[in-house]
Amino acid sequence: MIRDFTDMISAYFQVFTLASRYKLYPYLILSGIISFIIGGAIFTGAYAFSDDIGNFLKDVYPWEWERAAVDVIAEWFSGILITVIGFLLYKYIILILVGPIMSPLSEKLEEGLSGDTSGIQFSWARMIKEMLRGIRIGLRNIFKEIFYTILLLIASLIPGVAFLSAPGIYMVQAYYAGFGNMDFFLERHYNVKGSAQFVRKYSGAAVANGAIFLLILLIPVIGLILAPFMATIAATKVGYDRLLIEEDFGYSY
Repeated sequence: MIRDFTDMISAYFQVFTLASRYKLYPYLILSGIISFIIGGAIFTGAYAFSDDIGNFLKDVYPWEWERAAVDVIAEWFSGILITVIGFLLYKYIILILVGPIMSPLSEKLEEGLSGDTSGIQFSWARMIKEMLRGIRIGLRNIFKEIFYTILLLIASLIPGVAFLSAPGIYMVQAYYAGFGNMDFFLERHYNVKGSAQFVRKYSGAAVANGAIFLLILLIPVIGLILAPFMATIAATKVGYDRLLIEEDFGYSY
């Protein structure tokens, strides 16, 4: 798991070298525009609602006892909640809408890494199939992510445990973000169940991919443009390396 984690970090440092070598930058332009528009709309809306949620939580508390502490907790809790919701919505909308661009990007890189240029040609039927798979993956993951996130948010209200909730939520978000990014590569090799088993086996790679993906998103403006592009290239590089190991040992899912 540690090797998978460090290899994914290393792959992020190779992104622009790989993009230049295999002429991948046109995908950055297309995905960057879509990602920026979607991300800007989501995070602007989430920020606008943050005060409303905080005020609602304050109003729900009926007593004056420890009112100041409750107000601080309400603001802190609403801030975390809005951040979580913003990232969660962004990830799954991007997974579906940018998928038709990220899948060819991943395939183009895989062709370069393998030397096999006889890849599947573009077709509308293929694009629709990839979007439907993205929806299926998204629905599968979003309910699991919401479940674990709610548990951790509840835990954040328990004294002595609260300090673990934010890192825990981040790890959950990272894992499922990494899952989505890795599936742009895995969709050409496995069905949904097989992809889930592959990601579970190399969970360190998924967490590292998603963790850096989320950190890049925090960079104003440019993060929204670069994050999907960089995450897909890194995920494809590590996914391809691990697939070779799977084939060498005759593993299948």
